[in-house]
Amino acid sequence: MYSILTGIEQGALLLLLIMSLIASNKASKLIYSRTEKELYHKARKMKFWAISLTILPLIAIATDIILATVAHPLIWMDRLLLRAPLALLTVVLIWRLSMPRLRLLVKRTAGQSERTLDIARRRHASCGALVAPFTITSVFALGNFYFIISPPAPFQWLGAILPLIILFALGALLWIYQSYRNQKATVSIEGSLNTDSI
Repeated sequence: MYSILTGIEQGALLLLLIMSLIASNKASKLIYSRTEKELYHKARKMKFWAISLTILPLIAIATDIILATVAHPLIWMDRLLLRAPLALLTVVLIWRLSMPRLRLLVKRTAGQSERTLDIARRRHASCGALVAPFTITSVFALGNFYFIISPPAPFQWLGAILPLIILFALGALLWIYQSYRNQKATVSIEGSLNTDSI
């Protein structure tokens, strides 16, 4: 039973790492859509990625909870106190921040016209709260994978605090970087519009 649950959890976290890297790449490229129609289709596909990045962490969390009921605390302590919260945090970030903005983006581009994107839609497509949760998910998935390879067992917060600080710092830096990309994209688009009108 232990080996099956461990295999399921590790497989779900490995898939989460792979899929989150793909999803973060796709989310960061939403801004490069040429038309409203293209952005609409890409935003709808991002909903699939958001749901996938929800199911995998929930599978890992469920196996951790089951493992906690059948195994010794030495085996499940790091899973329940480190991996499960990191996985749950990614789910919360995606559903509280990215999904509402994805829904709004799909709604705003539902006309699917062939005209080029305006500044408001480009800014929406590169919004930090839409894109950053996908990239932060890949960082936290990498952190979970690190804790699989190098588990702090027996569990002590002192052994886990430095990797957690690094993960959260990377997450904050990625959020700042995405906000910078959002501002830069809007400024460069406004600049190109101003030169076109001259």
